[in-house]
Amino acid sequence: MEDAMRDTGLFIPALKPLYDRLGRFSYPFIRFVVGLAMMPHGWAKFTVPKTQQGVTALMGKLGFHPAAVFFWFIAGLELFGGAMLALGLLTRLIALMLTVELIVIIFDVFIPNGRAIDGVLMWAFVIFAFAWGGGGRYSLDRLIGREV
Repeated sequence: MEDAMRDTGLFIPALKPLYDRLGRFSYPFIRFVVGLAMMPHGWAKFTVPKTQQGVTALMGKLGFHPAAVFFWFIAGLELFGGAMLALGLLTRLIALMLTVELIVIIFDVFIPNGRAIDGVLMWAFVIFAFAWGGGGRYSLDRLIGREV
């Protein structure tokens, strides 16, 4: 990373020591923020009865049966899987499952209802990058020495 910065030149060279110190944390920081961003969606599914009813009905309408089982799986994936992604635990597996969920949302919910897919598509690609790249240096996966 140091050579890349030297090659491109910095507009503010005095920031180089800061970039050198913090640059290695960019990947885990993004992974952490993305994982945290998933958690409120799962939390709402666990705690808001209206959300439970609406999403369970949507699951049934989309052909996921038994709808209640799929609902609780998705709620857990978003809440607990989001936390696991943030911490880098079973990163590839969780990220792959979240990517599949987002692709289903895009094709079965957003596109048929004429909703813009750009935000969900961006999240799907970012999360898929974690499925591809794994937890990284600063992850529980690395700490325990195993990745899926």
